[in-house]
Amino acid sequence: MEKGQMRLEANISLRTPEMEEKDELSPYKVEVKNINSFKYMEKAVRAEIVRQREILEKGEMPKQENRGYDEFKNVTVAQRDKEEASDYRYFPEPDIPPMVFDEKYINELRAVEGSLPQSLRKEMEEKGVAKEQSRILVEVMGLAVVEKFGKLVAGGLDASKAATVLINRKDLFELGAREILEKLKGEGDKVSDAGEINKVVEAVLDKNPSAVSDFKNGKESALQFLLGSVMREMKGKADPVVALDLIKEFLKK
Repeated sequence: MEKGQMRLEANISLRTPEMEEKDELSPYKVEVKNINSFKYMEKAVRAEIVRQREILEKGEMPKQENRGYDEFKNVTVAQRDKEEASDYRYFPEPDIPPMVFDEKYINELRAVEGSLPQSLRKEMEEKGVAKEQSRILVEVMGLAVVEKFGKLVAGGLDASKAATVLINRKDLFELGAREILEKLKGEGDKVSDAGEINKVVEAVLDKNPSAVSDFKNGKESALQFLLGSVMREMKGKADPVVALDLIKEFLKK
């Protein structure tokens, strides 16, 4: 560090589908330490994800530990076991009394801070938004877009369509909710005929076999890629909800 060289570290832990369904946190964490560039950090994270996934798929649990990265073999290597809280020999701070937070105080904090990401996603999905769309809106696009989504739905737009528009209609992205609603109402030439859209969907899926394969292997983001491709082919005139339904039908075959 005295030489001004950068060192990066990342904590990585995966959840099984069962943990995700129950909204449980992973019971372990692995810290990959002392990486000297963003390029190698990305490679180290990818390698560690592969390693942990293979362990979890065997029905086992990865060990909680610190690991390094071997850039020549493109693998992470064990360094030492990671301590539990008890190993740090924590002791109470004599000048700070214990703090007890009752339910009333916690609820007041929630009211000030707003909904947590998990709650926002759950609310969206209960309104008919697909899981991958809720993930993109909340975790990738952020709070400003989530607020815009709420205004679109409050303005009478179907939740699924609102999500699809925000994710795929780049021409509307910079507009406010009211302007988006007005723009959508004024689009009288929007194509909603299933037969016409169906032809484009079939052509897009034929051109993108890797995206189709990715979706069938559990990569839900591939669905948004395919929908975006259909919208581009039809110059934004396809009804995104109809197009999405048709893509899903094709992918089930």
